[in-house]
Amino acid sequence: MRKKILFILPAVLFALLTAAGNCSAQTADSTVATQFISLNDQGKYTEAAKLMAPSFLAMVSPDNLEKIWHFHVDPHGKFHGVVSVKQMQQGKIFAVFPTCLYDKGDITFAFAFDDNHQIAGFHVDTIAPAGDTTPAPKAIYEPAGHAAKSFDGH
Repeated sequence: MRKKILFILPAVLFALLTAAGNCSAQTADSTVATQFISLNDQGKYTEAAKLMAPSFLAMVSPDNLEKIWHFHVDPHGKFHGVVSVKQMQQGKIFAVFPTCLYDKGDITFAFAFDDNHQIAGFHVDTIAPAGDTTPAPKAIYEPAGHAAKSFDGH
């Protein structure tokens, strides 16, 4: 019996340590997403843009980032913090979905990250007005010159 326990214990520890290693990479992405939201909320669009991948930065300048933020987020009032974060991985792509509390409702963002943990894309995923359980329609930003694509049902 002791031999079985001694064999099983290292296997369980190895599985936990491997999972912890995977979580730390996703946690880094969550931290970047939260930092990006905070910087934009403070009006520090140039610093927020430094968290973006070069390919995404080529499409969205700090000036465009400011316009996006003012259009989609500012109408919802003061930012109070991130209330939850969901994460997923598909192949080499990491996605993070932080939900933030604002005066007039909850906004869930969708972030995609590249291999270097830089933001490869983001959009406002859902907006749930305060006191409403039905989220508003999804808000998607398409840079000039890029055709909008429909992603019903994610």
